[in-house]
Amino acid sequence: MALVLAAPLVIGGGLALLALARSPLQSDVPAAPLVGQVQPVARPASETVTATWVAPVERVVAAQSEGTVTGLAIEPGRPIAAGDVVVRVDGLPVIAFAAPAPLYRDVVEGMEGDDVRSVQAVLVDRGLLDRVDGLAGPATADAIERWNASYGLPHGRTFARSSVIWIPEGATVPVDVSIEVGDLLQPPTPIYRAVLDPERVDVDIEGDPARRTVSLADATVPLPPGQSAISDPEDVAAIRVVMADQDTAAVVVTTAGSHEVGGVPASAVLTDDAGNACVLTDLDGGSVRIDPLGGSLGMVEVDARLIGTPLVINPREAGVGETCG
Repeated sequence: MALVLAAPLVIGGGLALLALARSPLQSDVPAAPLVGQVQPVARPASETVTATWVAPVERVVAAQSEGTVTGLAIEPGRPIAAGDVVVRVDGLPVIAFAAPAPLYRDVVEGMEGDDVRSVQAVLVDRGLLDRVDGLAGPATADAIERWNASYGLPHGRTFARSSVIWIPEGATVPVDVSIEVGDLLQPPTPIYRAVLDPERVDVDIEGDPARRTVSLADATVPLPPGQSAISDPEDVAAIRVVMADQDTAAVVVTTAGSHEVGGVPASAVLTDDAGNACVLTDLDGGSVRIDPLGGSLGMVEVDARLIGTPLVINPREAGVGETCG
């Protein structure tokens, strides 16, 4: 006869009644399933993690025009729109050209290709052409002539690459301008610098809706709710100063007030072929997916909304399941 005991099991500060069954004469029989529930666990108010400074991604915008700068229509912080006059060279306007790639040749009637498509897209956007087909026919040449006339350009039916400056996607706001009136341009002369992706400090911690701060030496800055990176320019600068020349540093993340999460024994966690994690909620294979938030030896932290969810603590040992169903 098997010996059956009712024994309490403490999990994360909670108490669950488990049924234990084992015959001393049947040591090769799977262990009896242990059934409990997700328990509340208090997360530490502070923890030390690694922070990493990530350099900004920048782009230098250059001109293909040659001559003397006689006018400058851009300034730091002011967005540039497609079709804006960016600079004047030898009295002629150089226009912002928004396209997937810069022009590498003048476009004239009879040409075809992706660069023709880019020019046609600009002309369609201006209302000078009806469609984009990649072939510069008479209609495209007529539209180019009207484009040039609208800016006072003397190029007739030629779309001159020197008359435009390519603005890469995301590079529409100058951070600083490299030229002044009177400078001599020689292609490719840098015109201005743009930041495509600002610098930030990545914090090696999961996002959390709670209010948290990051501290390093005498600098303390907020970590935005749900985020694991500091991106506010002033906050990044404050952390960067105390990091000195180092790109990584140990920082202290402090959570405001009490912060409760769910606790699941590591033995209860199963995964599927895609790497998703779950726990079994009954002996018939029912399961619920979990997104681990962290944890320590033997315990996995999960969303607090799962507290009280029933689970099988030893699915593998009991032969109830090996993977998420």
